[in-house]
Amino acid sequence: MTTTQESHIPLWRIIFNRYGYVSLAIIAWALLTALIMLLALAINIDLSFPAALSAALAFAAFLAWWQLSPHLRHVTPPAPSLETLYTQIRSSETPVLISLESDYCAYCMTIGKRIHQLEREENLRVIRLSVHTEPGKSLVSEFRANTTPTYLLMDNQANLIEEWTIALPVERVRYDVRRHTATHKAVQAE
Repeated sequence: MTTTQESHIPLWRIIFNRYGYVSLAIIAWALLTALIMLLALAINIDLSFPAALSAALAFAAFLAWWQLSPHLRHVTPPAPSLETLYTQIRSSETPVLISLESDYCAYCMTIGKRIHQLEREENLRVIRLSVHTEPGKSLVSEFRANTTPTYLLMDNQANLIEEWTIALPVERVRYDVRRHTATHKAVQAE
């Protein structure tokens, strides 16, 4: 069984859960094949040509999907150890937003791109970690993060400032980050 990032999640499950629209493409292909076959029967021609055409269309669609979809790219980069993560947090001059994600969570993948925009917009460091590999597993047990995605906002002393364990709009996360960042700057100025 093939897996990604040495997790226990099989590759077929990751692909299926991320790309549910592929099932729609399969249904469209099946309907197109049925239409070609019915047309071939209606005009009374040999079915080998429509069958070959249908197979060629299916193969071309599969190759296009395989080349264009990002399923071979990791959702989250391989993570360092927990100690290395805390060292990175302490060396950061800005607050750090840790996103604990599941490899097969379609919502995590979608919202993750928007969360990464916060890194540029809010002077914030964003670290995406998989809950299936280290140090994501350790953080899940340490903070009892039972849902994905879970977001942990930490200051540069690795203190937890805010934790979100439900799917929130990015605007809400942005608002909380701005609120805590302003408070953090005021405390440091004193």
